[in-house]
Amino acid sequence: MLFICLLICAVAPVGATVTASSFFSYTIGLLIIGSFTLGYKVAFKTKWVASADADLVTGRRELSEEEMAQLRTYYSSPLWRRAVSYLKL
Repeated sequence: MLFICLLICAVAPVGATVTASSFFSYTIGLLIIGSFTLGYKVAFKTKWVASADADLVTGRRELSEEEMAQLRTYYSSPLWRRAVSYLKL
């Protein structure tokens, strides 16, 4: 999906005209993503898995009632307070 988006932006950038610079800046992204993906697959000897066969459930745990209460409290607070909570050191 990312490859398709980068290719579309390279051929027809949004709000701009196609220039050699914009075309190559998007296509270099394609090359970088592709080479890093292939490099990872070769280095770690992983197999390609079809999205229909991918297991996204194994290893996940259920949230406890206490954790659910914490999340409800957190998301009931105002947006500005939640944003500030990310800035705390």
